[in-house]
Amino acid sequence: MTDQAKTGADEQVIKTLLSLKKVTAFFQPIISIAAKRVIGFEAFARPVGEYSSIDPRVLFDGGYGADIMLEMDRLCRVTALHQFKAIHDRHKEMLLFLKTSAGSLPHLDVGKLQLEEELEEAGVDLSSVVLELPLVVDHMEDSAPLFQKLHSMKAKVCLDNCSLKAPVSYALNLFKPEFMKLGRSFFTEGTVSHSSATLSGAIRQANLLGVQVIGLGVENEEESVRLMSAGVHLQQGYFYSKDEDNKPDDTPKLLLEKIVKVGRRFLEMRQEGVRRTKEGFATALSRAGKIAIKLSNMPEPRFGDACRALVAVENGPLSLFVLDAKGIQITDRPCAEKTCVFNVAGAIYGSQRGTDHSSEDYALYIEMGYNQFVTPPFTSLVSGQEACLISKPFYNAQGERYTMCVEMEYPG
Repeated sequence: MTDQAKTGADEQVIKTLLSLKKVTAFFQPIISIAAKRVIGFEAFARPVGEYSSIDPRVLFDGGYGADIMLEMDRLCRVTALHQFKAIHDRHKEMLLFLKTSAGSLPHLDVGKLQLEEELEEAGVDLSSVVLELPLVVDHMEDSAPLFQKLHSMKAKVCLDNCSLKAPVSYALNLFKPEFMKLGRSFFTEGTVSHSSATLSGAIRQANLLGVQVIGLGVENEEESVRLMSAGVHLQQGYFYSKDEDNKPDDTPKLLLEKIVKVGRRFLEMRQEGVRRTKEGFATALSRAGKIAIKLSNMPEPRFGDACRALVAVENGPLSLFVLDAKGIQITDRPCAEKTCVFNVAGAIYGSQRGTDHSSEDYALYIEMGYNQFVTPPFTSLVSGQEACLISKPFYNAQGERYTMCVEMEYPG
């Protein structure tokens, strides 16, 4: 059953709605937890009067003809602009995010954009408006001229509702928007994405291009904190919208209370995380020091057997190898068999006896006189989890210097 059948909104009804302009706008706040304020609003269109029973989604996704879809887009946009005018007059810094339907995107004529005229008629500055364009995979290349035109007008653009399945990295490079809204598939509890590199990768790519990321569809405090943990402090969703049982006058106060509460909870979580990280690194460095002492008490020919024995013990390191004074690997790199679930090859190729590590940071810093070095976290080929490599110099009885390199679970 189609949306039209379920709502009774056939094409003639929609045409009548358009002619009577029976649409109003509701505004959902977009907040900055870091700044503890609202930075703007997204406009949502709703039918009114005798048309209020029509599902609002039909206004944008009803599958009507191109002319109707374009006219509906325009009516909703103009209505939102006029209703936003009162906010704009009092708060010039506020942004208005205006949606464009996926259905009208293929039919937009770049040469006939009326945005500037619509803004002038409503009395809203172009600098206060952000055009939201959906990431429609089937029309990505066709949409490029529209993005280019909007950029030439100095208009701000937002890539809307990006999903985990969409080619986000390609779209960011192709469209170069000012904002990007990440949909719930990136951070919802129960998906693997929020605990993997996917969310971090999308944010990192956006940051490299100067694109500000907004978490879209936040429904509760846990999701808000999870986004904060990933570095996303711009957010919107039901959680930050007006509660049904609140009086209108209470809304700003209650919204601020939510923002402050999330910010406080995130700070407490980070403080606890830093404390655990400090303790974790102290333990890891102590373990690394003990391993170096054991190796210093034996001749070089026994290093290989010692490495194998050390990774074989319960809760031992993930892997271990030794370099000579020139940074050349002089032992194999045995891995902890109990955790070796990802490295089905049975060895870490590129880290074998005879490999030159002299240009790697963990060897260079020791060569420069540091008494230890810890690499940034990486995904271990041994365990598939975050790990780091700790390097530390040690000397044998003859005063010859070696460098121990031990892979451990990342303490952070």
